[in-house]
Amino acid sequence: MKEIIAREFIWLILAVVLAFPLAFVYLWLLGLASETTLVTQEEQEAIVELYLLGVLVSFIGVYLIRLIIGALGILVSRRRMALVDDCCC
Repeated sequence: MKEIIAREFIWLILAVVLAFPLAFVYLWLLGLASETTLVTQEEQEAIVELYLLGVLVSFIGVYLIRLIIGALGILVSRRRMALVDDCCC
């Protein structure tokens, strides 16, 4: 049980760490990265809100991809076991 909790904690930290640079890529794709220097206070606040939204979406995306890959790994391992059982009998 401790191993599962430790693994999930590592994935949580990894997802948080990856979310911040991925959110910056999100802003860069929108054309709102650091080269935008002449903005009003309202525009700057909107950019920060978009960045935080990008962090949230990136965090959820990283964690979802991790869960999908884990599920696919389980399905593949079950399929391999089924094939081995069919060949050996």
